[in-house]
Amino acid sequence: FVLEIENCTLFARVAESLCSGLGEGAKEPYTAWDDAGKELRAGTAFLAVPSPLAIPWDDRALAGALCARFEDIAFEEDSCRDGFEKSFAELKDLVNLVSFKMNGDYGFALEWDVPKLLKAFRFGVDVDDAGPLIDKLISLVSLASDVQLDRPLLFVNLKAYLTESELDSLYNQAFFSRICLLLIERGHHEHIVGRERKLLIDQDFVEESW
Repeated sequence: FVLEIENCTLFARVAESLCSGLGEGAKEPYTAWDDAGKELRAGTAFLAVPSPLAIPWDDRALAGALCARFEDIAFEEDSCRDGFEKSFAELKDLVNLVSFKMNGDYGFALEWDVPKLLKAFRFGVDVDDAGPLIDKLISLVSLASDVQLDRPLLFVNLKAYLTESELDSLYNQAFFSRICLLLIERGHHEHIVGRERKLLIDQDFVEESW
């Protein structure tokens, strides 16, 4: 869904408000509702990406959920779970073997689990910082799908960074991954790209949708 706002002052206020997660306490107060008519908590209604040049890979809704999701998948099969437990037991034995050669008493302060292991080694999306922006955005949508993100990705002025072909590719990836996108755009673009649905607020604050 694309929200186009022609008035630059209103655009700035709306974009800042939606990214703030403050709901009715924002500069431009707002509420969010699901398809069943239930009001959503403003702070978790969207996952905001104010700039596609600074994708929030470490957001708890993504990075934290990734570790939990990985554990769920890994432990679906007994053989995989047993493999993790056996490998850690072997690592623990090796650490104990080395620590016996030291004067003090040493050991692990925490019980191991998969999320702790993944966080310790900073498990996450393998991003090529020098790669095309569209590849990073598609990786973001894939990550959102893998962690079963339950809120739309909210972008500000995303169209300024992508070609029409790249934007259409992103829309398709989101559609097939069942991830909702909300674009807040400054100005009006008459051309409709791919699966877009639009709401325009013009300079006179008149709304038009298609």
